[in-house]
Amino acid sequence: ERTGGKKKSFLDKATTRDFIEAGIEPEFIGRVPVRCALEALTAEDLLYIMTNSEGSVLRQLEEDFKGYGITMNTTTKALKEIAERSEKENTGARGIVTVLENTLREFKFELPSLPITSFTIDNATVCNPREMLEDIIASVNQTEVRVNDLESFASAFGRAHDPVQIEFDFEATKYLADLCVEKDWQMRSYCRHIFKGLPDVLKRIYLETGQDYFLITKEMAENPNEEMAKWLHLLDRSFETEKVDLTFTA
Repeated sequence: ERTGGKKKSFLDKATTRDFIEAGIEPEFIGRVPVRCALEALTAEDLLYIMTNSEGSVLRQLEEDFKGYGITMNTTTKALKEIAERSEKENTGARGIVTVLENTLREFKFELPSLPITSFTIDNATVCNPREMLEDIIASVNQTEVRVNDLESFASAFGRAHDPVQIEFDFEATKYLADLCVEKDWQMRSYCRHIFKGLPDVLKRIYLETGQDYFLITKEMAENPNEEMAKWLHLLDRSFETEKVDLTFTA
């Protein structure tokens, strides 16, 4: 029977005799004295689970974004749309995970690297998440994004090669940010590529002189291999000094 366009189950009215006649062994059904029939969750049920249950996947996603300093807001219409799509999955509450993952998969990868502090999931986001993500990205100053990524690269470099620390001066920062915006390159990937020989060079300088701070200039950013060779040449000529000043290119 169908009620409101949905198939209705009569399992809750089934007797022991019905199960036996359906082919279940009497010895087996006799060992199940208490039986419970379940109905499929409705959109209203899923909306309640999503917004009120402990450990809701929606709350988990909010906490995930909060870890990156981003507040995720969701409109009432968006919540209803998610619940309706989850109902169509016919997988119970797990349908919520499927719909939210399809909606926010790319957001989880893209937003942490953007200089934003909040975003809102509305009905349009659920219906067309890629378009809404592109709108967010387009509204962000891409130069600022690259500058933030460069600072992250310098911080990660310092953590990986402690006590050696690096810092990019203004001209180097501007040059690299403008270049990556123009070429549509990812800043951290590009820096890992062009500065792949930098750790070994700076480690040698640190071990031989004790210098642990290095300022990366525009010259180094433009021609890293050439500038690193100059630094090593300067090091070879400076054994008699207590500390080599390599914050300026020779």
